[in-house]
Amino acid sequence: MRRVPPGRILPLLAAAALSASAAYALRIGVKPGSAVQFTIPEEVSWSPDPVWPPCAATALLREGPAAGSELRLLRLKARCGVPERAWAGPASIVVVKGRLAVRAGDLKTTLRPGGSAFLPARTPHSLRSGTLLRDTWLLVSVEAADGR
Repeated sequence: MRRVPPGRILPLLAAAALSASAAYALRIGVKPGSAVQFTIPEEVSWSPDPVWPPCAATALLREGPAAGSELRLLRLKARCGVPERAWAGPASIVVVKGRLAVRAGDLKTTLRPGGSAFLPARTPHSLRSGTLLRDTWLLVSVEAADGR
């Protein structure tokens, strides 16, 4: 039996989960034009976004029904830093590829693929690609602000 390197396990599990999701969608009779969305990484349309630094590019995957909620794929070039910011709503970040240094107040850590961070609404934080040569990819989900 061939041993899978630790860094390759998460992408394989994600691919298996997506395949299972697609099979389930077919089994329950999901039709074209429904709300089901699939994202093919090679077909993602990256674009600069004035909210992010020039070393970052984003791809909007889904806007939620509530104003201000969204799911984005974020690509940070090697050594790219995102200055301190705070989203109005709670945010979740999942590292897909590379490494990400996250700082929120006095707390700091470096996340690897599969690692995640949850940031309550209005939590000041900064991000930095933790790789010297490769891009870092993140899934960033921001929920709508609760109005407080």
